[in-house]
Amino acid sequence: MEFCAQHWQGIENIVHTREVQINKLGRNAVMLPLLCEAQSRAGDSALFVEVGSSIGLSLLWPWLTAQYSTGSRIDGCFSEGRVVCDCRIAGNPTLPLSGIGPKPVRLVGIEVDSLSADNEDDVAWLRALVAPNDDFGRSELERGLELLSQHRPEILAGCVLDRLEDVIAAMPANQPLIVYHCMTLLHLIEADKLAAWRRLLRQVAHSRPVVEAYVAWEEGSPSATLWPVEVRIREWHRSGQDSELVGWTDPSADGSLLQFREKRP
Repeated sequence: MEFCAQHWQGIENIVHTREVQINKLGRNAVMLPLLCEAQSRAGDSALFVEVGSSIGLSLLWPWLTAQYSTGSRIDGCFSEGRVVCDCRIAGNPTLPLSGIGPKPVRLVGIEVDSLSADNEDDVAWLRALVAPNDDFGRSELERGLELLSQHRPEILAGCVLDRLEDVIAAMPANQPLIVYHCMTLLHLIEADKLAAWRRLLRQVAHSRPVVEAYVAWEEGSPSATLWPVEVRIREWHRSGQDSELVGWTDPSADGSLLQFREKRP
């Protein structure tokens, strides 16, 4: 508190020019089964787009291994098993939790306020967003930054409504599109862009398979502390969309838990 009081003016200047862009390496362990399922629905040779990429930790899944409490694992297509994210499974899995992850034709992120692992101020900002007593979160961030020093995911700066159209314009006809995001839906809601986002995906689905995989607060009351963090897959088509609730993850969405929803007969 004393430090904050002494440096308040500088802190205030920083927080007024920055967005809260918490990025967690462990989220890849929750996303990998979703991305495998998304590819099985959309088809091979898909283009993968992450919305709200922050510094790019959730674009690293091709180089990661997700290890699950069931004893199974999913290896990223370029993973050599050196970087492992652990995830506890609750309930009966309704998605495969073993095998090799998708091999994207192109993997790109979109971030309205892009960050770079090469920028010391950007890295310092992400470190500042880790809670003081969160040693695990701090170590995971450092692991992710180390991986980013070896791999440089493609991240486009700008509004997703504009940049996604740019990406689609460069795609071959009929190539499947898989979009994914983690804890980004709230930002679209706050910016009053959710309706436009969904119109765009429906429009794109007129000409190619489109599958959306995401982790987000249940729509309705995202500010509630214990509001469910849902894990969903949504298939888009000409007449609308079909959404499936796969299950839930922990409130912090750090990737440490994937609780599957019980399948109804």
